[in-house]
Amino acid sequence: MLDSLVKRNTASAMVETYKTSVVEVKEAFRLLKQAETRLAAAFSADSGFKTWPDRGERHNDVLARLKTCAWRAIFEKIELRKFLSIRNRDDLDNQLYGKTGALPEIEVEAIMSMLSGAVDSLPRYIEEAAKEVFEWLRPRQSRYKTNTEFEIGERVIVRALRPDPFTSSVKIGYCNEQYFRNLDNVFHLLDGKGPIATYGGPILDAFNQRNQISFGQKIVTDYFEVVIFKNGNAHIRFLRMDLLGKLNAMCGGKTLREGV
Repeated sequence: MLDSLVKRNTASAMVETYKTSVVEVKEAFRLLKQAETRLAAAFSADSGFKTWPDRGERHNDVLARLKTCAWRAIFEKIELRKFLSIRNRDDLDNQLYGKTGALPEIEVEAIMSMLSGAVDSLPRYIEEAAKEVFEWLRPRQSRYKTNTEFEIGERVIVRALRPDPFTSSVKIGYCNEQYFRNLDNVFHLLDGKGPIATYGGPILDAFNQRNQISFGQKIVTDYFEVVIFKNGNAHIRFLRMDLLGKLNAMCGGKTLREGV
């Protein structure tokens, strides 16, 4: 699946373009320095001819940003994020934005090694995304009687929405959007259809098409029926019990109950 999105010849073309761009950036900074030197000689060394403040630091910043952008584009190209849990997506973002160590150089072998590792880890990524959904839907010591702690039933209640105090509508916050997106994505994957085709997925798309969701309004997709109530709770009914069974089997079910 992922390996069909980036071939070795495609990786080679990307690396060649990247390396050419790095050379051009270095040459651009060399020309800036040359222009500064020429201007200072013709006028005065104290005239303040600087075409780029803090040139040395900016030079390194630009090259670092090129590498970061290249790796982000590669990961977007293979669509790995669509298979990840919220936590794994955050970890990936931290890595791609340089918060958890230096990124490797842009080389063909580095790209193919990353791709191979992603393909090998795909079953684990999907399982971790499913477990994250499972934990969201069956919170421990839930105060909602509809929810069970050991496996997901046909209906669940999640405290996912914030009422707007000035209207009769609610909106989904960013954090809750991630969980609804993950829920939709996992069920698509369990159904063998691949990840969701849109950024939000059918549930969020339905919400967003209406701009604001009125209390009591029902959203129906291929997998779920979602109703929003005035207290901000979302009541979710699963329409594909076979897929719900797969989720329970993958994420605990009887095994989980025996371990408690």
